[in-house]
Amino acid sequence: MIQPDLIQMPGEFPMTVSVSKGVSPLFQRLHWHRALEINLITSGMGTYIINGQEYQFAAGDVFLIDSHDLHRAYEGKDLEMVVIMFEPSLVSSEHRYNPEIMLPFRQTGSLFPNRITADQIEAANAGLNEYILRMLEEYQSEQSSRYSVLHGCLLLLLAEVHRHFRQPETAEVRPAVKHLEMIRESIQRMVIGSGACMDTLRIGGASPSQPIPVQCAF
Repeated sequence: MIQPDLIQMPGEFPMTVSVSKGVSPLFQRLHWHRALEINLITSGMGTYIINGQEYQFAAGDVFLIDSHDLHRAYEGKDLEMVVIMFEPSLVSSEHRYNPEIMLPFRQTGSLFPNRITADQIEAANAGLNEYILRMLEEYQSEQSSRYSVLHGCLLLLLAEVHRHFRQPETAEVRPAVKHLEMIRESIQRMVIGSGACMDTLRIGGASPSQPIPVQCAF
């Protein structure tokens, strides 16, 4: 079984916002974590595989990755992305006012897509990219009240996703557990059978049976 990466979050505010150029070997392997993740592709292209589904991506695309989603990424040319990682507890208090605030993550792959393309964002006139870039600016600035701004931008982003990108419900809506064990075991067998997973883990100096401490994403 693939063990979770241990994402280390700051104690005072459980969120990190960073810029990644390319994809390190550590994150080209199949992995998952309990933190929630948002990616904005700011330049270049590449490939994401999330729960066995392959996505080609380019500049302007946004990805939402839920806790436990099994994923890996490969860079193409000149890849650069903004990576936001945060603990679910950061928005838990909002359940009182909006019980569906977490659905864009908890129902990715069914009610909501893992990938929202640049064309979809433009067509909906949604401000996802602006919120993410503002969060990066605030996180790096270390100005007073930045945590309030980060929290506010995150809520606005989730509200925009909920308003504009909810997909029609069908009888095939995925269970809440997302068939985790089935997904992990089947993909792990497939990848280990090819030898690719083991080679990548050797590069990163890790074992597939050990949790891997990670500072943030990518």
